This record gives sequence, C-alpha cells and structure tokens, in this order.
Amino acid sequence: MDDGIARLESRVARIESDVNHMQRSLANLETDLRELRKSTDEGCKATDARFEQKFAAMDAKIEQKFEAMDAKFEQKFEAMDAKFERKFGAMDAKFERKFETLETRLDARFSDLEKKESKRFYALISAVVILGAAILGAILSGPRVH
Repeated sequence: MDDGIARLESRVARIESDVNHMQRSLANLETDLRELRKSTDEGCKATDARFEQKFAAMDAKIEQKFEAMDAKFEQKFEAMDAKFERKFGAMDAKFERKFETLETRLDARFSDLEKKESKRFYALISAVVILGAAILGAILSGPRVH
C-alpha cells in the first residue's frame, strides 16, 4: 500500500506542479491581456485624436470653400441686381417718356375740346340772348291796347 501511496503522491505532486504552471501561465496571460487592453485603449485614443484633427481640418476647409462660394454668389447676385436695376430703370424712363407724351397729347386734345365746347357754349348763349331780345322786342313792339 505504501507503494500505491508513493505513486499517488508522485501523481499528486505532478498535478500540483501542472496546476502551479497553469496558474503562472494564467497570471502571465492576465498580465498580457491587461497590457493588450491598455495598448488598445491608447491606440484607440491616438486614432480618435488623429480623426478629430482630420475632421477639424476638413471642417475648416469645407467652411472656407462655402464662404468662398457664398462670396462668389453674393458678387454674382449683386451684379445681377445692378443689371436688373439698370434695365428696369431704363424701362421706367421709357414708360415715363411715353406716358408724358400721352399726357401731353391728351392735354392738347382736351384743350382743343374745351375751346370748341367754349365756342359752342358762347354761340349758344349768344343765340339765346338774341332770341330773348327778339321775343322781348316782339312783345314790346306789338299793338298796345289802351
């Protein structure tokens, strides 16, 4: 039985040795995992910082391009506005001249009509006065009864 115990003891010693070796390997593995996690975190932070820099640079570049486009559009719109203003001003002046010409013609026609109507009115008044005088003369010159 001592022989069986001696064999078991050697087996137990070997198993304990294997367990100790596994524990050391596991401890080394845990250390390696911590270091890997730490280096991964640092790498991600560095990558994140680089992306932030790139995005900030791209954002600034895009902002500059939009501002340049905005300035260019503003110049174009101001030029178009000035062109429209000139064209509408010319059209307005043209219409103003045409309306003034029409107004002058209408004034001349109305003036002619007023003169004609005035002459007709004076002729009518003269005819009424003459007719009234003739009637009055006929009444007054007729036979008188005493």
